[in-house]
Amino acid sequence: MKLVSVGSVKLPVWALVVGALGLACEDEPASAERVCIPGTTQLCNGPGRCAGVQSCLDSGEGHGVCDCGPTPSAAAVEPGPVCSEGERRVCYGEAGCGGVQVCGANGQFADCDCSVQSLAVNTFGTGCEVDTDCGPDLECWSASAEGRAAFVGGAAHGYCTRTCRLPQDCTGLDPRGVCSTPGADGAGVCLRACLSKDPLSGEAKCLDRVDQICLSTAALGLEPFSTTTRQNGACLPNCGSDEDCSGRVCDLASGYCVDQPATGLAIGAACSVESECAGRVCSAFPSGARFCTAPCAFTSLGCGYASDANPRGASCAVSWFNEGGVTEGRQDLGLCIELCNTSADCAQPDFACDTSQGGPPGSAGACIPEADLASGNAGADAGSGADMP
Repeated sequence: MKLVSVGSVKLPVWALVVGALGLACEDEPASAERVCIPGTTQLCNGPGRCAGVQSCLDSGEGHGVCDCGPTPSAAAVEPGPVCSEGERRVCYGEAGCGGVQVCGANGQFADCDCSVQSLAVNTFGTGCEVDTDCGPDLECWSASAEGRAAFVGGAAHGYCTRTCRLPQDCTGLDPRGVCSTPGADGAGVCLRACLSKDPLSGEAKCLDRVDQICLSTAALGLEPFSTTTRQNGACLPNCGSDEDCSGRVCDLASGYCVDQPATGLAIGAACSVESECAGRVCSAFPSGARFCTAPCAFTSLGCGYASDANPRGASCAVSWFNEGGVTEGRQDLGLCIELCNTSADCAQPDFACDTSQGGPPGSAGACIPEADLASGNAGADAGSGADMP
């Protein structure tokens, strides 16, 4: 399935993690060649996942190598102690799994052990209802909350986190964790880190939670979409339907649990501007036919329908980016597409139910403009869409 222009939509909530991902913003949008401000720095992980700093190149096209400080001399017989026996710290192991390193009698940290499930690296970002669900070091951003930091609304099924004022407040929970833009009290909230595109085996991207979305630096408009490199991102709560919100309703425009969702036209309805749509996105097919949609976690069901909905009227079937058939991956930013079992299910009379690629449970296919079906523009690998999962 393919789409064309998504418009210039920038949901207000996206900006809340812009400063947290280590890429500075300017008053004017950066060009495709410039992704950071020369002279600024960001935290990074170097060889062996050492903690370091990298500076933006003079050209602004990217960051230099990660500097973790002086490299020990090869002539050194034995490194000096760097920790106290029994001390623990969070770490990333093979395939990006979250784990713990324990300091041995020699004063050195052992390899990252991902089998440990009790420390914050494994609790950070998990579901919760009350603070005690998150242990002594974290708090629960619950579905019933009015918001955290500058975010307005509750987190789908809860999100174990804590307030922050500095990046270091979050990197102790996740070496790549980020501190969001602060709220009125000057404090942000810690967000678990992620990488765009499909995760590796055992990676547990955003803890494999379908009620979270990985917003990459490309999705946030901080750097161009890369077809070859996995880009940094942050895991944010993202409700798919009211069933994620513990008695509240899911606002598809923001992805948060609220008392009153955004009003507007449903997914699939004809539109001309973003504000007409409940999801605050008005997109178009190659034929120019426009329809209401909403941001979502790519390949998830959601889009306002419960996990067992039958019939299912929409799902997150299209990636926000598609360049030459390369898209972002599971749980990255996507768009909701209207689903159907017959053409009579489609909101617009000149749309037909395309069953050539099938659909998820509760549907047979997707609503596509008849003009695009006739011209062969409803298939994959063209425009800015992706295959139906």
